[in-house]
Amino acid sequence: YGASRDPPPVKQRRQIFRQGTRPGLSWLPLRGTMQSCSASPTTGSSAGCLRLVRLRAPERWARSRSQRRRLCPSTWMSQRFWACRDQHILVTKERQRRFAEFVLSNCSGNSFSMSDCNVGPECAKAVAMTLALCTQYTELNLSRNSLGDQGAHVIASLLMKNSGLTAVDVSANDISCRGVNFILTAMLVNCHVQSLDLSSKTASLRNRLAQQSAGVLEDDLLTKNSTLLHLNLASTNLGFGGAQGLARGLVGNHTLQSLDISQNDIGDRGGTCVAAALKDCGLLDLNLADNRIGDEGFLNLGACLGALPRETQSSVWSRALDPQKAAAKYVDSVHFLRRLVLEVEEKELHVVPHGSDLTHLQSIQEAADALHMAVRGAEVTLPKLTSLTLSNNSATAIGVRGLADALHVNCMLEKVCMDHCEHRDADHGVHSLVTSLPANTTLRHLSLSCAVLGPAGLVNLAKVMAANKALRVLNLSGNIFDSVSAQAWAVTLGGNTALKQLCLSACHLNDAAGQVLAEGLAENEGLQQLSLRDNALRDQAAAALEEALLHNGTLIQLNLELNSIDFRSLAKIKQLLERNSKIRDKGLPDKYRSRIGDLSQCKREVERMTKVLSRNHQKKRIALWKQAAKVQKLKDEKEEDRQRQEQVEEQLQELLQTQEQMDQ
Repeated sequence: YGASRDPPPVKQRRQIFRQGTRPGLSWLPLRGTMQSCSASPTTGSSAGCLRLVRLRAPERWARSRSQRRRLCPSTWMSQRFWACRDQHILVTKERQRRFAEFVLSNCSGNSFSMSDCNVGPECAKAVAMTLALCTQYTELNLSRNSLGDQGAHVIASLLMKNSGLTAVDVSANDISCRGVNFILTAMLVNCHVQSLDLSSKTASLRNRLAQQSAGVLEDDLLTKNSTLLHLNLASTNLGFGGAQGLARGLVGNHTLQSLDISQNDIGDRGGTCVAAALKDCGLLDLNLADNRIGDEGFLNLGACLGALPRETQSSVWSRALDPQKAAAKYVDSVHFLRRLVLEVEEKELHVVPHGSDLTHLQSIQEAADALHMAVRGAEVTLPKLTSLTLSNNSATAIGVRGLADALHVNCMLEKVCMDHCEHRDADHGVHSLVTSLPANTTLRHLSLSCAVLGPAGLVNLAKVMAANKALRVLNLSGNIFDSVSAQAWAVTLGGNTALKQLCLSACHLNDAAGQVLAEGLAENEGLQQLSLRDNALRDQAAAALEEALLHNGTLIQLNLELNSIDFRSLAKIKQLLERNSKIRDKGLPDKYRSRIGDLSQCKREVERMTKVLSRNHQKKRIALWKQAAKVQKLKDEKEEDRQRQEQVEEQLQELLQTQEQMDQ
């Protein structure tokens, strides 16, 4: 129905379409003039109306359908009035033109995106029809709209028939558990979608799964679907019941790799259910932020992730020759490492104490190696999880300690986010992390934003970071620094070459602390990104940073927003950062050349081993042939011996019969 004419009455449209249902007749809605027209819904010029064309020949219907498949989505959707019907506005040529331009700019390539466009159920029908005709799209993004349950039913019908979509985003669309059940049921038939987003977003309409969708999640989606890799259910009112059903569905599911159930208020019982399912599923990325799982949920997660009990009667030590001795060795190693870290001063890390041949830092590293050897006697089944987000879960130092103890053993986790969780211990600051970080060799990303570490905790964390050689990204934003903690981190920056990104935003760093950090930055040879945003730095700290960048050639990003620094100092710092970036780009060929040389050496080694393996395989085949020939020869000789034995027995029987006859 055209942009310049109103649609005909409903009765007239029904009558027109009913006439086209006779056998041998087909009715095709197209815009513009055609050679044969049997009816016109409107009066006036044919250029502005939608005509119903009767096509008698089947081959002409097929040809017209193929032509419609080749229409671009803007041409197809701009000829529809559904978008305006959802918004209850009049269709005009100007609105039609702007809508076509929007579709052209946002639906290019393999992605069909109409995010935040007030798409409703009627427009969803046009989207479904467009995707049915244009099969090149693999991604569908309809987030932040108002589909509702009716639009969800349309999308579910599309998923049942479409075989090209691999990613579907219908987040924040005012979909209730009824509409979600439509989509989840459609996923039983669809075997192509790998990513599904049903979450809710801030300042948008929410999707509400509630506990009624737990059965569908368990029985239909997670148990029977074997292609879904990423599932986002953030802020959908799952609650404990939904988390319980979700956990039951995860058991035995080795396809799903990423799950986001943040902001669902699952509580400590829901966290316990999810933790119990981790060992029997294939999840790699789990987001449990803002769920109030508390200390009990943290302790259960830590036990699932490998935290070792201190009791000698535990079954995890059964593999050791002497379980009691192995458990005692583990406890002693933890206490010894903690004592070394807490007793040493941050300025004495590289000092050799009296009566020893090792520095304090080397002693800490040896103690960490001893702890790493002690946990080998434990028999623990670890989940495949590599990324875990537990931000804002009302956990205290008790629960955090249980999760941090898991890092002694867990060699799978690479990213852990524990923002807005209290890590501070009353006596020793971060009491748990001082033994976990030196002994762990696989953790790459750690986020402790607004973790109430305190000055003592920051000092102890700086000590263990001097011994850690695995961590690449560290976020300490929102933790208050003083002069002592700033000095400790300056010493750590001067000696640590493994850390690549460090965030110290909103840490109350003053000019003196900024100057101290700049001294450590001048000696650093590994840090590439540093964030000092939203602090109390002034021109003196900026001058110290300028001086440090004259000696530092690795830092390429430095965030100094929301600081009282003069623009001239910022311009000089920007020039020095650009210089470092150019130095890094020029050094990349040498780095890649060295890497190519290593790979070439590995390739030659692989080729040599392949030749040896092929030669050994050929020798093995020849040996097997010879063995088969010998075995066959042995069988033939046994058969000949058997035949000779039978002949001898027959001759013996004949002689015995002859002797009996002569005796008679």
